[in-house]
Amino acid sequence: MADLSALRQQIEEIDNRLLALLSQRLLVADELGELKGGRVFDPAREFALVEQHVESFTELPAPLVRQFSRDLISLCRARQGPFRIASLQPPLVHALLGRYTQTLPSDAPFEAVFEGQAQGVLWLGDLPDSLAGLLPAATFAYEGQQGFLLTAQGATGGAWQLSDKAPGQGVGARWFLISGHQFDAWPLLSED
Repeated sequence: MADLSALRQQIEEIDNRLLALLSQRLLVADELGELKGGRVFDPAREFALVEQHVESFTELPAPLVRQFSRDLISLCRARQGPFRIASLQPPLVHALLGRYTQTLPSDAPFEAVFEGQAQGVLWLGDLPDSLAGLLPAATFAYEGQQGFLLTAQGATGGAWQLSDKAPGQGVGARWFLISGHQFDAWPLLSED
């Protein structure tokens, strides 16, 4: 039978190694943030990294690996520069994008982006009629509802397509391209 103090010592050593690795990762993430030039959010990369972790660590429950990975990614992203998501559901933002993702609780999340208060929107439910000109390439599901994550920074892979609109033109009644980028949506994992 193992000795209690020996097991506690092992736990402390493992914790120290984990924290040393975390410190290393944050330093590398800081350097990466400088190279990104302000575009701190790459949803395609983040999504792929989370899935890679789930596939690599099958001995751990997938929801645990997903949430840990999301939290780790969001911690690094938060150090790289401002990225705030406006939403009616801030806890859902943290569940899907990690607990260190800055949120702006807002009854008017799209306006928050237009006014420069946030760089993205998490929307649960049907998109407003003013967005009828956009065709979402991907969505996520949460508690039986369809959801969308949109960003003014643009995402790799062009997840939104504009139907018959040239860059810079309005889309719908009030929806415009911001900073030369389309608003993009990308697949996120549901809560399971």
